[in-house]
Formats: sequence, structure tokens, C-alpha cells
Amino acid sequence: MLIINFTLSFGYYGLWMWFPEIFSRVEKYGGSPCSHAEVNTTGTNTTTGCNPIPENWVFFEGFMTALSNLPGNLFTIVMMDRIGRKPLLAISMVISGGTVFLLPVVKTKLQNLLISCMFGAVTTVGWNAIDVLQAELFPTAVRSTAFGVQSGIGRIAAILGNMVFGSLVDIHCAIPMIMVASLLCLGGLSAIRLPNTTGKDIH
Repeated sequence: MLIINFTLSFGYYGLWMWFPEIFSRVEKYGGSPCSHAEVNTTGTNTTTGCNPIPENWVFFEGFMTALSNLPGNLFTIVMMDRIGRKPLLAISMVISGGTVFLLPVVKTKLQNLLISCMFGAVTTVGWNAIDVLQAELFPTAVRSTAFGVQSGIGRIAAILGNMVFGSLVDIHCAIPMIMVASLLCLGGLSAIRLPNTTGKDIH
């Protein structure tokens, strides 16, 4: 569970916080978000005033990406007991990792938006499944401690994800994306080793 929490938090928050930058690059330059890097080669700041708010899709894309959580939540409500917690977690993490692999090769704003929304929807299923698993895997006497340890690991992973993504995105944005995708797939494969649980297993 610690491995799964770490990989899911690292991948989700590492990429989610950088989606606006990815959208901005696609809007500004066109083509793949990995085709250009925002690097200041002059060493000086030439900004003389506030930049106007751009009349583009950046804010709309951010809103749609956030809204993409809704289908994932509705899907989880309907399918959690039918499919099971462990299969939902494993499948969602592997699929979300696969969607990240596609981001460096997208060429249009619409493709970028669709992949981002798919990532948001699928990872939401994983978050919901892991929340239920955490409640069902641990006996009552140690459950709060287990929650605290996993929450701490998740926050450390989220911080590291943001720092690593920010450090590597201008070297080549495919590098952190491949890292995120690989970690998500690793977490999904790790979930296969978890025991099956149902609501009746709660101690």
C-alpha cells in the first residue's frame, strides 16, 4: 500500500500541477507540448508590465480537466462492488500510466484536452478504490496509524513529483512524463498483490 500510495501521489500531483503549463505551450507554440521549452536564454527579465489575460483555451482546458473527475466518481459508485476494489485500482493505475505515455506525441489542443480529461477520470477511479481499500485492509486498532503513515508518504511523493517534474520539464518534457507513466504502471502492478476485500471484511 505504501508503494501504491507513493506512485499514485507522485504521478497524479506531479503531472496535475503542470497541466496548465502544458496547455499553455500547446496554445502558444502548437504541436506537441514537448516541442518547446520555456527557457530564458538572455538571463534578464524583459517584462515591463502585467501581461493581459490571453483569450484562449487555457482556462477552459483547466476547467474541463477538473470536471473530468465527475465521470470517474460516478463510475466508481456504480462499479466498486461489481468489479472489486483491487481490480479497479490496478486497472485504473495502468490505464492512467498509459495515457501519460501519449501526451508527448499529441499534436493538437483537442488531443491534449482529451488525453488530460481521460487521465483525470481514470486516476479518480484509482483514488476512490485506494480509499476504500485502506479502510478494509487494516484492523480497527491500527487503521488510523496506517492512514497517517500512508497519508504522509503520499504528501512526500506529491512534493517530490512537483519538484522532479518542474526540474525535468525544460530538459525534455517526455522525461518526466515517462517517469510518471512508469511509476503509475508500477503501482498498478503492485496492486495485484493486494488481497481481495469487500465491505464485509471490515474489522
